[in-house]
Amino acid sequence: MTEQFRPTASPGVRLAPTARLEPDAISAAQDTFIGAALVGPTVSVALTLAALAAATAYAAPVTLLLTVVPVLVIANAYRRLNLWNANCGASFEWVGRAISPYLGFVTGWLMITGTLIGTLSPVIALGPNPNLRPLRLPKTGRDL
Repeated sequence: MTEQFRPTASPGVRLAPTARLEPDAISAAQDTFIGAALVGPTVSVALTLAALAAATAYAAPVTLLLTVVPVLVIANAYRRLNLWNANCGASFEWVGRAISPYLGFVTGWLMITGTLIGTLSPVIALGPNPNLRPLRLPKTGRDL
């Protein structure tokens, strides 16, 4: 039972290789890095839910139920799109095939731009502020 099922092809037709996981494709260090990267969203959700429950008390379940509806709709849309064209959730690929390649291209760049703006805007808010005066050392008058 160790043989993989391989359909036969007509003469002159080349079959694609069967998809399989490569043994030892990811090292222990890479696996640790992936695991650490996956912890961030989990901690974020846990802390956000705790803060939501503390701030809204009895309204938290209603708020969570209202936010679950769009998440389920989006998850179902991704499921259906992956049934049509499985490509790891690449929205630009789906838009490019279903509507037009140009809109797929624009969708890809909008996703990149949104990610950059969304991840850099908190950093920019923490950057240098021209309205703040520099700290001065008490007796020398030099900036710290």
